[in-house]
Amino acid sequence: MKGICVGMGRRGRSWYKWAQDAGLEVVGVVDINRSILDASCDEHQIPESMRFESIGDAVKGTGAEVATVCAANPDHAACLTQCLDAGVHVIIEKPMVETPEDARMIDLKAREMGLTVAVAQNYRFSPEMRTIREAILRGEIGEIVSVQVTFHRWRPTQGLYLPLLMNQSIHHFDAIRWILDADPDWCFAKSFNPHWNECDGPTVVEAVYGLSNGVVATYSGSYVTQGKNTSYSGSWRVEGSAGQLTFAGSDKDNPVVLSRRDPEEQMELSLLTGDMAGPAQVCREFLNAIENGKRPPTNSADNIKSLSMCWAADVSSRENRIVNFDEFV
Repeated sequence: MKGICVGMGRRGRSWYKWAQDAGLEVVGVVDINRSILDASCDEHQIPESMRFESIGDAVKGTGAEVATVCAANPDHAACLTQCLDAGVHVIIEKPMVETPEDARMIDLKAREMGLTVAVAQNYRFSPEMRTIREAILRGEIGEIVSVQVTFHRWRPTQGLYLPLLMNQSIHHFDAIRWILDADPDWCFAKSFNPHWNECDGPTVVEAVYGLSNGVVATYSGSYVTQGKNTSYSGSWRVEGSAGQLTFAGSDKDNPVVLSRRDPEEQMELSLLTGDMAGPAQVCREFLNAIENGKRPPTNSADNIKSLSMCWAADVSSRENRIVNFDEFV
């Protein structure tokens, strides 16, 4: 399958490789910044004939069927619209878009045109999340009661919209939905930026979610920690009627641990590893779905449910109320 890679900044260059690893025949690359485009192409020895400054020209010039998009968050809606107008399926870096209005517009446009938009929610493919999900599906800890996720790091975020929620929490929220095979019903949250931190958006969030299967998930996140960092994957605890699963983070080869109270036992679970990087795996899943006429698991309609966990936390905090998810989905 022929495709183009849109966005050739630092992470976009990685997507050029991940797309190829996933089996995509990359026939063109796009960036509106000519200096970034040429520098990236020179680095990867991409010929001049494959370099484009617009999505439409790239699709016309190459006959591409799909596109990968890695652009600045505020540009996602425009990039998706241009890809769909050019007649190609798209997989895009998270967040798919920034607002509920844009999300509904993109999802409707894709369905009306018979095209697919998917989102690179690659945390689903981490060995730890795959291992936790499979343990839950096997019934290792019985009926799930609650999930707790903690994420604390320092990251400058001036100028970003909902900086913590849209840049990091979205990964954790999507993974919560995936390991539980459930969707959010309600949320109560408080998000804010400490007065001493120079940022124009909320960098701390404390949230509680009710899921469709009765599970309650609590989330504690921060981009302004002044102490010890968690890994980007966060620290996880899943409580069940017959045991507990814990995971302290992916940056120090921490194991997924299964613990039980009665009879008392504790064991490390063997991790379910993939054959390529997470973004390449989610891209391969996207390509396989397109080839077989199916919708990939991280399609736009599904991803709106994960994005809604971000939007609901923001609305709940600003309006000081419990938010029901039928307001977004």
